[in-house]
Amino acid sequence: MKKAKPAKIKIICRFGPIHEVKPHDEEPAFHENKTQEKEVWILKNVEKISNEGVYLEDCINMYLMQKATELKEVDAIARALLSWAKFIEDENVNPFKPAILHYESPTYGYREHLLIKAKDITVKFSQNTAAEYIRVIKGFYEFLIKNNVISKKGFFEYQTVNISSSRSSVSTTDLRIKTIKKHGSTLTPLKPKDTQKAFEIIDGMSERDALLINFLLGSGLRRAEAFTMNAELFTVERLHESSSFLIEGIIISPDVGVETKFEKPRELFITELFYDDVLDYIESEKHEAALKKYKLKYKDKIIPGYTPLFLTSTGEPFDENRFYNVWNLFKKLYKQKHKVAFKYKPHDIRATFGTSLLRILTDHDGNVLDALDTVKDVLGHDDVSTTLKYVEYQKHEDMLNKAANILDKFASKVIAGLEARVA
Repeated sequence: MKKAKPAKIKIICRFGPIHEVKPHDEEPAFHENKTQEKEVWILKNVEKISNEGVYLEDCINMYLMQKATELKEVDAIARALLSWAKFIEDENVNPFKPAILHYESPTYGYREHLLIKAKDITVKFSQNTAAEYIRVIKGFYEFLIKNNVISKKGFFEYQTVNISSSRSSVSTTDLRIKTIKKHGSTLTPLKPKDTQKAFEIIDGMSERDALLINFLLGSGLRRAEAFTMNAELFTVERLHESSSFLIEGIIISPDVGVETKFEKPRELFITELFYDDVLDYIESEKHEAALKKYKLKYKDKIIPGYTPLFLTSTGEPFDENRFYNVWNLFKKLYKQKHKVAFKYKPHDIRATFGTSLLRILTDHDGNVLDALDTVKDVLGHDDVSTTLKYVEYQKHEDMLNKAANILDKFASKVIAGLEARVA
């Protein structure tokens, strides 16, 4: 009989504290008033591989349960783990033991498998997806290490990358897959007249919803960075300590609960006036009421040092779906008032901030290199080639000439390095 392949299924789970631990085959006794039911993806039919009595399928599903209790969306995580479980079975790889040869490794071998799959033009699988999958596997192995299921060595190595803008560093691993930038993609920032129309709508929205969109338009955040913003980063004391137009020293990263791209820390660009708006919102009656419900609902799951800035009226933290509820409301109000559809996407709002900042910085001192470096750091771009798209958007001849000079300088450095190596 043919063995069933690993698959993911959705089940209803109950989360909450129990009165006492009971044998595995007995129903646990929950504190009824402190439990909640939630749909969770789990894996089944995973090969019965174990390490000293600990089974792989149990480890995977415990990890998925943990992510669910952390209010994480586990569908994408389950997809990645399903892909990895199939690789483990197909290649007969032991997931609990490192290997000298990379192709026999459950981590490095899977990384190579993903890269080969991403290069196959007959398969619809991008390098961006490969990067997301390997991040999940890294997180899963950190979970196994933390729970003493496996040893700390042999599955990946940590690496440190310095971040020049904040004079800090980010920890990554040698499993990381660098994503491919799409060539030929263009920016579509808002035109001035559309920006003005958008402001008219934003100003009429609720304080919370207006603040959420203004984080894209006024600080250049990505949508996930905006809706996972940490309220504890904003204090009256920091405002009083500031002596400039910008509030400096606020570092956003997953370490403080903010979902930055590539888990990369960077300094938040925020003006004194915008910072003041954030403080007003935090001190508002609606936010305090939502926060009270959040603390009551999630009192056993609150992470020290992190309080969601954006909450629903029932105390639920914002996620992707709730962000788009606000975004779709904005688009609806825009069409009602201006009798035309709002054709831009959330990323275009961020692009509007980026192009405006580049233009202001360049006009201020004429140093495009410094302006590019600043915009790159503020927007959290991983590579300057992404930031150069903002230069390309500037249509006037002077800006294009300056961009050409920048590219010439980069090319000169590469050529000089090659000549030195040959010599």
